[in-house]
Amino acid sequence: MSPSEGTGLRRVVIVDPSTARRAHTRELLARRLGMRVVHEASVLGDLSAHLPEVGRAGSAQLLLVIASTGDTAPRVLAACRAAGLRVVALVADAREATARTLMDAGVEGIVSVRESEGVVLSVIEAVRRGGRAWSPRVRAVLDALPPRPALSAQESRVVALYAAGHTIGEVAIRLGVREDTARKYLNRVKAKYAALGRPVRTKTALAREARVDGWLDAPDGNA
Repeated sequence: MSPSEGTGLRRVVIVDPSTARRAHTRELLARRLGMRVVHEASVLGDLSAHLPEVGRAGSAQLLLVIASTGDTAPRVLAACRAAGLRVVALVADAREATARTLMDAGVEGIVSVRESEGVVLSVIEAVRRGGRAWSPRVRAVLDALPPRPALSAQESRVVALYAAGHTIGEVAIRLGVREDTARKYLNRVKAKYAALGRPVRTKTALAREARVDGWLDAPDGNA
């Protein structure tokens, strides 16, 4: 595809720890998709302070995150989307937990860095034209994911804390609820997993399933 053929979003932010790779990506996006890089950062955290600037009208329209170091910070990604940026994440390892985290953050495109350059560009092209796209490797991971229970905000926080090693009493204190209330949330979670044929009778089993489902990245603040 030549730059003249692209009619989608053209202004992009790149987040990548590698200076050389950012330069290559910048040249590739300009040559193949007619896109212009308007801001760069090494890690997602560095982008937070610049969101009002890069996300305002007339500035960036798409965020390309090359998350080769596990830099997928769901809160920052969600903030980027709230600022009006569509997001494509290039991940070094399309694991179940990574895919869940990115899906929960609402990113529009996920592609493995192990895919060909053509596949990477096709995902970016689909997203900048308003669609959602997953590369073949990522799609295979997503298709293999087991069904995930629908948890409330409090239930997901209980899972994140309890599966991370806290006692149910400590979970209750962190959530600002009674211990029997926290235990009730935990029992609801276990029941929901059991209903899906994924019993989690022990803390170890819950931690294993919660990691697959991305719940361990849930915030632990109060509702």
